Amino acid sequence: MSFVSPLDAFPAPDVTKTLLPAYKGKHWTQLPTPSFTLRKSVIESHCTRMLERIEAMGARFRGHVKTHKCIPVTKMQMGYDLPNYSGVKHDSVVVSTLKEAWEIVSYQERTGERFVNDIIFGLPNFTEDALIQVEALKTKVGHFRMHCDSLDQIELLKKFDKKHPGNAPWSVIVKMDAGTARAGIMDETYLAKVLESINATDNVELYGFYAHSGHSYNCNSFEETEDALIGELETVKKGLDVLATSVPSIDLSKLVVSVGATPTLHSLEHHVFEKTNAKIVEIIKEIKSTVEFHAGNYVFCDLQQVSTGCVSKDQVAGAVVGSVISQYPGRKNDLGELLCNVGVICMSREVSRKHPGFGRVIADEQYGEWFMERMSQEHGILNPVKADAKMIPIGTKVKILPNHACITVNSFNVYYVLDDEDKVCDVWVPWRGW
Repeated sequence: MSFVSPLDAFPAPDVTKTLLPAYKGKHWTQLPTPSFTLRKSVIESHCTRMLERIEAMGARFRGHVKTHKCIPVTKMQMGYDLPNYSGVKHDSVVVSTLKEAWEIVSYQERTGERFVNDIIFGLPNFTEDALIQVEALKTKVGHFRMHCDSLDQIELLKKFDKKHPGNAPWSVIVKMDAGTARAGIMDETYLAKVLESINATDNVELYGFYAHSGHSYNCNSFEETEDALIGELETVKKGLDVLATSVPSIDLSKLVVSVGATPTLHSLEHHVFEKTNAKIVEIIKEIKSTVEFHAGNYVFCDLQQVSTGCVSKDQVAGAVVGSVISQYPGRKNDLGELLCNVGVICMSREVSRKHPGFGRVIADEQYGEWFMERMSQEHGILNPVKADAKMIPIGTKVKILPNHACITVNSFNVYYVLDDEDKVCDVWVPWRGW
């Protein structure tokens, strides 16, 4: 059994050798449009603060890489290359696609750098084509773990091992539904059956429990995100309680419970540095297993995160750069509308609860506030937020803050990294595809 990685068949060109010399030192207004820019110091600050929160909690950290999909930010998430951080470094990530895992292990093999040793595949995919890749990946990293939330998935592992004997043990972490109703187990009776099946199956090892409150993106304050974190902790604790009853021989102290989402971990800033939430402390003390936190969107943030009340617009690291290409005075409103060369395939159709449209325009203050009101595939319509705005001249370049960074960045093959003077200091190439 073997797996040929697409990375081997189609090696990516090093476009940084061309782009960085061409744009280094240039202001973002000199970039071609559409482009995607990142403020490096903001990302460094986000990563540093997250690691400080985790260290203050005495917990482990697992960085989710699906938002940024690139090596430089992965290293920052682990605690490397941060000018103002000298604390604990971590070596664990969660990936949404197997492509992300391949990119990490391939980079480490090419360079000899080893900063990731533990990977969780965040999708409970036990199809044979996925398992063939996972089996290959297990040989390239210290630990590779699978999400599990079904009895049938355990049966698929058994069938796979019969067809492909000699596999290394499978490490599974049970995915719990913390209220998002996406993936994961909520029913305790069914959970007990899954846990009993895992325990009874040769070559399968239980790593622990995993919960993610995706619905926490709808929170409006630190207090609400704290409640969501409490919900995550209570969810994995329920998993441990069911395990203790259904498989009493298992030593809970050897397991890991992994919880987190960007809003819930933002609440740790409140908890660690401002006041103590007694409930959070109480639940963590009751948990007999190792506590691990995970998050990913925090490295960039977006208008959805701003809507939670945990970050400000100034803390959104990424923005799409577009050009105003036409004006329509008096259309739809007293001032009129603008056309820009940024559309659905740049921004996505994601919305945020407290910001109108599909993105917030950042332009010279003389033009007032604008937002992306509607979009077609490759162009969008900008509308003024207030009546005192002024038409932005054709040819002017503007930044547009995205509602959901994870989806927006997926449209771009290059990130232009900006210094504190808004000039290009680096070019990062993200991973694309599956």
